[in-house]
Amino acid sequence: MASPRLPLNALRAFEATARLNSMSAAAAELGVTHGAISRHVRSLETEFGVPLLKRLPKSVEPTQQGGQLAATLGDAFARMQQGVAALAPLPLTLSCSATISMHWLIPRSRSGSTSTMARSISCATRSASRSARPCSRRPTR
Repeated sequence: MASPRLPLNALRAFEATARLNSMSAAAAELGVTHGAISRHVRSLETEFGVPLLKRLPKSVEPTQQGGQLAATLGDAFARMQQGVAALAPLPLTLSCSATISMHWLIPRSRSGSTSTMARSISCATRSASRSARPCSRRPTR
């Protein structure tokens, strides 16, 4: 039997609201409206059958159960962020002559797929005197 799907957007909205003690601040952080945050939190409260937030005149604060859930979610989202960050490509450093760099590397970095290329390319070109000169190039999107 498959596990039930977690409402990740609602959980993310609740975690931000509990951390910031404000639905408006959570909405600004997540790039959604105050109403969307309110609906997400209300749907979680309905699904779990317990109040997660105390609504105060100008702020909100988590209930005891809401605080426990918010702490767990904060840890979980931090771990997910660490996992995703570990997949980020490292910068690529190349050493080649200026001619190869100008006539082969740079034209291909402009037309190539940036999804398969490193996000940042730095290269050291060698002139006729063989002294390395650093240069930096970021592919265009």
